[in-house]
Amino acid sequence: MLIQLGGGDGCAVIIPDKVQGGKNHLCIPWKIVDHYMWEAILSLDLEAKLISEIERETGEVREALAPGDYVEHPSNDYLHRLGEVLALVTNNLKRRFNLDKRAINEFLPKIDTTKTCIHKYCPMYLSSWDCIISKYMSFDGGCNNLQHPWYGMTNTVFKRFMSPAYDDLVIKPRHSVSGANLDLPSGRALSLLVHSDTKRCDMTANMMHIWYGQMLNHEMSSKVGSRGLKCCDESATGDMNNNLCYPIKLDPSDEQYMEMDITCMSFTRSQCAVADRCRLGPMNQLNSQSGVIDGSAWYGPDKATADSFRLGTGGRLIVSDVSPLKDLLPGRRCDQVSGAENTCRASAGDGRVSESYGLAMVTTLWWRLHNYIAGELAVMHSMWNDDQLFMEARRITVAILQHISFNEYFPLFIGMDYSKKHDILPGAGYFNGYNR
Repeated sequence: MLIQLGGGDGCAVIIPDKVQGGKNHLCIPWKIVDHYMWEAILSLDLEAKLISEIERETGEVREALAPGDYVEHPSNDYLHRLGEVLALVTNNLKRRFNLDKRAINEFLPKIDTTKTCIHKYCPMYLSSWDCIISKYMSFDGGCNNLQHPWYGMTNTVFKRFMSPAYDDLVIKPRHSVSGANLDLPSGRALSLLVHSDTKRCDMTANMMHIWYGQMLNHEMSSKVGSRGLKCCDESATGDMNNNLCYPIKLDPSDEQYMEMDITCMSFTRSQCAVADRCRLGPMNQLNSQSGVIDGSAWYGPDKATADSFRLGTGGRLIVSDVSPLKDLLPGRRCDQVSGAENTCRASAGDGRVSESYGLAMVTTLWWRLHNYIAGELAVMHSMWNDDQLFMEARRITVAILQHISFNEYFPLFIGMDYSKKHDILPGAGYFNGYNR
């Protein structure tokens, strides 16, 4: 049962079956929630962070927030800070009212934070939406579900199948501390045990299956961390004590790393994410990629990125001028030398495109397909402008991507039986359902 009275001494949320003061339920008052909100905002200096974000967007120097100020496109650093504020409030409420996992995961998120002081710090796209009906998909994945416009948007939380199991129920990860049998094992040791390095031939798939899968993974998810941190460095200039660092000590039996005399893996956890309407609850992780299959692996997770790759004529994407025979991805330090001497870093909508040659190759295929379709459309519709050609070519290219993924890749990946069971195979006509 949920009761919201909107401020004062009223209940921000009522948690049933939680005995308090002789009553069989717990009332968390609005004034307590607001008190912890202000305390967290001040302790983590969120207002200064918001001011710097507004200065970044507007180019205007601000000494203080003005009425109506908000940030339209917050940076990941700002979202992380805001996420820390909300996690701190959640933790304080947990301690104050001795909340259990169910109360934290199920009831605290029901508090309407738009009625608290955090509202003005909440990015606009997380608190209100104005969806425009269009035949074209948005670049950031927003409004693909009109009832829940934030589903699948970039810079939103990863969807969970189960509630998190943090060490403190809110933000602290569970991890191995003693090495005892009853303690959690090392992540590296668990990986070696579950994914042993065995050679096995598969007569149903080839390397293209792997590269396509990597592209599709990058298409739908991208963790935001801090790869530059030196989590294994214990010196004064190192980052071992950074709250994002969780270094993994390596076992002497780990042959791969011991040959290189490496005893520690630098590992960082994901940055905090902010749920829609800046709701309370346990820490979420930030997905900087759109969660829908929309070609963002090469177009990018937002319109600005997509625009940066557009040629500006004929609806085409820009290409490298390295090869006069074949269109190649644009990039840095690209020339025609081969092997180790080639330091080319290809560029596309997802920054990980150069992680492997296979991934760059698959991305290049889609890049060329878009340009081919744009060229064919230009011949068929000579009066169309660059925007019309680009958006139509993107629409057709993404439709092909979706069809190949559901008709060919997923049945091979999860099996035809499961594909039929979960009804993911393309069929005749249109799909009128929606499964988040």
